[in-house]
Amino acid sequence: MASAILPKTSEMFGRGDLGGITRTTRAASRYAALVYVPLAFGLAATALPVIELFAGSRYSGGASALAILAIASTVLCFQYVLTTFFAALGRTFIFLISQIIALLVGTLTTVPLVIPLGATGAAIGRSTLTFAYLFVLIFYARKDLQSILDWRSFTMAIAASAVMAICVAAVELFVYSKYLLPLYILIGGVVYILMLRALKVLNENDTRLLIGFVPSRLRRAAILLGEFLIGYKK
Repeated sequence: MASAILPKTSEMFGRGDLGGITRTTRAASRYAALVYVPLAFGLAATALPVIELFAGSRYSGGASALAILAIASTVLCFQYVLTTFFAALGRTFIFLISQIIALLVGTLTTVPLVIPLGATGAAIGRSTLTFAYLFVLIFYARKDLQSILDWRSFTMAIAASAVMAICVAAVELFVYSKYLLPLYILIGGVVYILMLRALKVLNENDTRLLIGFVPSRLRRAAILLGEFLIGYKK
């Protein structure tokens, strides 16, 4: 996504269209949140069957580490949007400062946690690195933050994804098998879609974008899904 919008935002900056840059990054942050956040929460909820199915049961102890990294990665949808924003403006010095601070924070957090907690401690340390990097980007973008990022979509995606993850975890608690991973994914997808509708997150512009992305033979199904998501009836 970042590589796709960077040329466009750079072109806007060359024309002096700062308003266009903020509109583009805000839209990108909206769709990144709505798409990536549920994937991250879903991976966290299914961390154990994912590891057991693809790596083997002897690595099941790493499920907690995978879940922590997955949850922490939800902020990446904002991090990459901010990175693109600063790159388009030519303020690349911020990346160096962010990386230095993030490495220091990550190192100071990881070193004392690795020995007592093992992989889980390393995951916590890596997560603090990610949050520290984002914090510095937010600090430098604080004056334009509301116009750059769509915070409402992010919080709605977090809320819907949290409910989804709880439902999936509850199903795993009562009926668990690594071979039921596709079922867990299906349940999570259905719950997330229902939550998007319940929270009224999407609008007609979102459904038009969805319809435009799908192949023509799936267009009718996309239209029906879009109407369901926004609660629209003809």
